[in-house]
Amino acid sequence: MTSAIKRIAFAGVSSLNIQWLKKRSGLDVISPFHHLVSDEPVPWIDKLYGYKNSRQFETDLDWLLRNLRPLTLEQVAEQAQSGRPFAEKGFLICFDDGLRQVYETAAPILLRKGVPAAFFLNPAFVDNKSVFHNFKKSLILDRFDRTTITPGLLKAAGDILGIQATAADQLRKGIVGVNYLNKQLFDGLAPLFDLDFENFRREQKPFMDSDQIRRLIAQGFSVGAHSIDHPLYSLVPLAEQLRQTRESTAWVQEQFAPRYKTFAFPHVDTGVSKAFFDELVSPGPLDLILGNTTAMLEPNPRVVHRFIGENPDIPIDRMVKTVLSYNIARTALGKQYIRR
Repeated sequence: MTSAIKRIAFAGVSSLNIQWLKKRSGLDVISPFHHLVSDEPVPWIDKLYGYKNSRQFETDLDWLLRNLRPLTLEQVAEQAQSGRPFAEKGFLICFDDGLRQVYETAAPILLRKGVPAAFFLNPAFVDNKSVFHNFKKSLILDRFDRTTITPGLLKAAGDILGIQATAADQLRKGIVGVNYLNKQLFDGLAPLFDLDFENFRREQKPFMDSDQIRRLIAQGFSVGAHSIDHPLYSLVPLAEQLRQTRESTAWVQEQFAPRYKTFAFPHVDTGVSKAFFDELVSPGPLDLILGNTTAMLEPNPRVVHRFIGENPDIPIDRMVKTVLSYNIARTALGKQYIRR
């Protein structure tokens, strides 16, 4: 959904009856995904997206438990393989990227509430082996917004980015525009903003380590793969999409031995071709793929779509009602399935 449609939808659904929506929607699995829960600022994320604090997250879980049954990743994988719908709709909580705040803040709340969850991991980041390029972007933007941008800084940073920046807003736009394909530019920019990403990696440890992940698994949580180092799949060719998916899934299997081979797209699945799904789930080596195209269905039941659940300005009841309403509307138009 576009941002404008989302705003209108969120504003209008609060009064809708959740039981009515559940009966009419074709979605069996309601899956909000998060990256973290935190009660403190997180500079390496704050310039990327918002997130819920522990009180908001707990309130969301309470509403979900009142209105839907909690599902495990294993239950969703089993249902997807069978092709049969669930007798009763349920929710699956997901966390992407394997951040340490999941272990420190989110998992204790989930355990206290008795809610299962799935954590999707990137081999390049587990054990803090490297720093996610978008975290570098957020750190630079955080420092940028607190720095006086001099003509000398404009020129030096513009030269690294390959742009002629004559004003701070032009330079900031150039930094925002750096992506997976030219991520090395962040390493060149870092000294200009007195940043040392290696020190950050060692001192802040933004990701969980393997022992923490194993403890979460022992407590009943599930894990899956999330690509090797988090590219936007539409930016890389099919061969690289397949490599990232296969190798990250194999690594998770080797390290943590989950019952099912599951994969959640990094960023979004927009622009990923039918050939990708034909290779991996039609049938293929993966038991379940989780996409991020809100409220949509796939012809293959082994692909299930999630929605962003961490917007701190929108409570989960409005999110879920909007997702169900959107699915009902698209179904009425015969447009509930994604065409690739």
